[in-house]
Amino acid sequence: MSPTPLFNLDNDRYSILRHVGSGGFGDVYEGFDNDQGEQVAVKIFKAHVVLDDVVREATNQAKLRGHEHIVDLRNVRLVPPTSFMVMEFLPDGSVKDRYASGDANLIDIVRWIRNGLDGLTYAHTQGMIHRDFKPANLMLTPNGTAKLSDFGIAEDTIKGQAVKKLYGALWAPELIQGGLSSIQTDIWAVGCTLYFLLTGTYPFGSPVNPTEVLAGQFAPIHGTNPQVPMSIVRVVDRALAVDTGSRYPTAWAMLSDLLTCAVHRAWRRVADPTVVESWETCDARVQLRGTVTARKRGGFDVVVKRRTPTGYRALPSRRRVQTEGIARRKLHDLLRRHVQADPK
Repeated sequence: MSPTPLFNLDNDRYSILRHVGSGGFGDVYEGFDNDQGEQVAVKIFKAHVVLDDVVREATNQAKLRGHEHIVDLRNVRLVPPTSFMVMEFLPDGSVKDRYASGDANLIDIVRWIRNGLDGLTYAHTQGMIHRDFKPANLMLTPNGTAKLSDFGIAEDTIKGQAVKKLYGALWAPELIQGGLSSIQTDIWAVGCTLYFLLTGTYPFGSPVNPTEVLAGQFAPIHGTNPQVPMSIVRVVDRALAVDTGSRYPTAWAMLSDLLTCAVHRAWRRVADPTVVESWETCDARVQLRGTVTARKRGGFDVVVKRRTPTGYRALPSRRRVQTEGIARRKLHDLLRRHVQADPK
């Protein structure tokens, strides 16, 4: 039995079934296209949105239809008082939702950002700037890949609204200084998004601290997440370069670097009161555990072990050090080495 619609649109072509999210420009609903016989996502715009800007952006987004990493635009109806946009429906939600559930690891995160950069690269070749790359705008397909959504923020609309409210944690230095959105501001937003997914916080806060943004001051990723390979840290650092000339010149250049990063498995911290610190792999195929253990006569052992049918066997990377701080750093170094090199 079909659910009772909340309301209908476009002479009953679209049945609106439930509210699934809200943004600065509109509310998103799960709907059903009665003409095509398929589920759709319907975004109903708020009254303050400049419809001329939405028309221009929707016309441009129509050029992107069919790309595997961009959400398909199906229809647009801009007739006040109810103006709306119809898109393909992706029931698995967004990267923001998946991350908040705790069901995301390093391999997932890197794949999602690669997918988003692929979609962004295509959009840029078509002359479009996204202007709002963030976890909530990366939608997930049933097979776990990501599609970039929401190309609806136009430059005039940005100028007419509070930029801090629109961009929040993704506000690039050149925007703070009064510049326009560009490929470079999109690259910055991707860097902020990747940093957030790796650490759980945005590099410059949310909303941003303008002084810190202009100075390029943010906490190192390894202070929060020591499992991240240095190759990925370097990608984030370049994407967040204050000088646009030092930033990636294109989304394709950033994607190319990210594709070279070896991410064989993800790690998670293990609560173990018998040791100082412990991490293990999330990959069931190759199970490793790294620990820092206090020695009875002073000092600390740092060791990475591989799980075998009869238990864990220590790898030849064991270290003995005198202080806890050094031991923790050694463990993190060993974890990064094993994540990147995938030793057999």
